[in-house]
Amino acid sequence: VLALAWLRSFDAASTDLPDVLVPVPLHWRRRLRRGFNQAEELALTIGKELDIGVVSVAKRVRHTPPQQQLHARERHKNLRGAFALSGPKPEGLHLAIVDDVVTTGATTRQLAAIMRRGGAARVDVWCLARTP
Repeated sequence: VLALAWLRSFDAASTDLPDVLVPVPLHWRRRLRRGFNQAEELALTIGKELDIGVVSVAKRVRHTPPQQQLHARERHKNLRGAFALSGPKPEGLHLAIVDDVVTTGATTRQLAAIMRRGGAARVDVWCLARTP
């Protein structure tokens, strides 16, 4: 519902849209326990509305404690080496990382770094909420 409200206020004509949307990946254990990936659900909804493909160019290779109990410095340390590229390299692509909430930016910073190392031309972050 929030994603659809955001989309209704979004002016796609005046925005340089990405080539693909990349949901923040969950570790397989967390996805199994939760039953879904909220970032993937958001990306699929947004992608359908804006006619943008959704791809998983990264995977979470290390299980980490949930970020919400950690301070900013701990969040960045917690995610070092947690992600790796998977599938075809994003060479020359404009990507948008999709997440539900961005707090310190530790997750999106780590993901953007591996995507840039993989050759992405541009990496944006699209989220529904940003906490102070």
